[in-house]
This record gives sequence, structure tokens and C-alpha cells, in this order.
Amino acid sequence: MQGIFFINLILKRVIIMTKTMKMRISETIDYYIRTTHLSLTRIYSEILRDYGLTPTIALILVSVRKEGTPITKLASYMGMQDSSLSRQLKKMEHHGYITRRQDHNDKRVSNIFLTDKGLEYRRLVKQLVVDFNNMVLSALTDAEKNTFFELFDKIRNQINATEAKIIKTKNHDQKN
Repeated sequence: MQGIFFINLILKRVIIMTKTMKMRISETIDYYIRTTHLSLTRIYSEILRDYGLTPTIALILVSVRKEGTPITKLASYMGMQDSSLSRQLKKMEHHGYITRRQDHNDKRVSNIFLTDKGLEYRRLVKQLVVDFNNMVLSALTDAEKNTFFELFDKIRNQINATEAKIIKTKNHDQKN
């Protein structure tokens, strides 16, 4: 019960703070991050479409390690449901980007490996990301870039710490 109380308390404080500060939704960190993420997704979708790729497939290509990656670790890293990831992996297998192999030590574990074609597309995706980032960051000075990354790290760390508190509180409430 404390977890729900804690979440409600946070929400009430955000609402009060927003009213007190006369803050608009368009002035929140959430808004900036979400709208920027949506813009990035649209741009990458458009760029990758020319190569027959999607942002999800591109992320999988750059996330698979040379020594193979267990499907379960890939799903949690990408924040995807197993069924959604499974559909993507079937597409990638069909197009010849990946192969699946059972783990030698644990037959229950299936690992993903990039094929030569997958490695070629991985290099392409990495270059597209580097080129796009260089283009975006060219509008900033070195000091602005450093400030941006420092602030973003602080925000991400604060969000992660808040998430950990919420999860801990929820787990505690479920035990009681």
C-alpha cells in the first residue's frame, strides 16, 4: 500500500508544482525528451527505409555482441516483450541478418549471432548514426555539447534512482 501512496504523492506533487509554477506540459522534461525521441524515430525510420531496415532492426544489429547475445538479455536490454522481439528476429533470420544457436553450456538458452550480411548492415547502421549525430551536434559548441551530455546524465541518473525507489517500494508492498 505504501508504494501506491508514494506514487500518488509524487503525482500530486508534480500537479501542485505544475500549477504553482504555472508550468505547461510543453515545458516539462518529459515533453522535450518524448518529442525529441519521436522526431529521432521518424528521421531514422526515413533514413533506414532506403536500406530495408527499421529502427528496431537497426538497434538489434548494433546490440548483438560478436560472441553472440542471449535472446532474453536482448529483450530486457531493448525493453521489448519476448513475443515482439521474436517477430523481429524471425524477420531478421528470413532476411539473412542473424542466425540462432543453442548455448553450449545451457541448452535452454538461444543465442543470436550476426551473419556476414548482418555485420555489413551493422557497419552501415553505425555509420548512419555517427553521420546523423555529427550533423546534429555541429550546431553546438564543444562547451554546449559537454553541458548537454552532463545534464542529460544527471537527468537519467535521477530518473533511474526514482525508478529504483518506486520498484523497491512496490516490492516491499507486495511482500506485506
